[in-house]
Amino acid sequence: MRDIGLLNDLFPEINRLIDLDGGRHHNEDVFTHCMMTGDAFKIEDPNDPKDVLGKLAAFFHDVGKFVSFDPEKRNFLGHADEGAKLIVDILSRLRFSNDEIAFVKKLVGNHMKFPHTLKGARKLMAEFGDDIKFLFKLFKADVDGNTLVNVQEKERALGLIAEVEGFVNEIQAEKDSFLKLAINGNDLIKEFNLKPGKLIGQLLNSLREVVFEDPAMNDRTILLKIAENQLINN
Repeated sequence: MRDIGLLNDLFPEINRLIDLDGGRHHNEDVFTHCMMTGDAFKIEDPNDPKDVLGKLAAFFHDVGKFVSFDPEKRNFLGHADEGAKLIVDILSRLRFSNDEIAFVKKLVGNHMKFPHTLKGARKLMAEFGDDIKFLFKLFKADVDGNTLVNVQEKERALGLIAEVEGFVNEIQAEKDSFLKLAINGNDLIKEFNLKPGKLIGQLLNSLREVVFEDPAMNDRTILLKIAENQLINN
């Protein structure tokens, strides 16, 4: 599409990545890196829509670098979040379903997240569930799609990914203990005579952080006591 002049008509967000400086960690431009990453993402099951969408996410994973590039520092802070926003525009324009858009957006928005703790792995698992395997495929494809990475750097990067996979494997057996809170917003409203609103969401998010840190805390009595203390202190 680039060579015959169609790319800008169909995917202008990708077309503008051509010749965009890849930054300090890449020899290739951003467009080439995206194409290499998409090629590196191997579809294992063509009948699995999520596997196919994962490959699409790989081709688009750095689409946010155009709007986040700092030419002085040669970095792209926040490019994953920017890319996630752009994915919604791109795939909506192409009439993808809401579920398909949400899945690709989630992969693009999280492709830079490498949790280094069990808490971080639990949060990632809470967002992806069993679909986390596609995020790991994207992690690995991102490493393969880099001409600057030598053998030692590649082994180091894949080692970090394997470490994260180890965290996820470690928490698989306990996932039922942290994926769903033992209380919900209605419980907070009834227990503390609160009104629906932002405060309920803030309390629930705070309680989720507690459970991500220690799933043993996911107990109705314990969580209500923590919520009560937070309400008193605030």
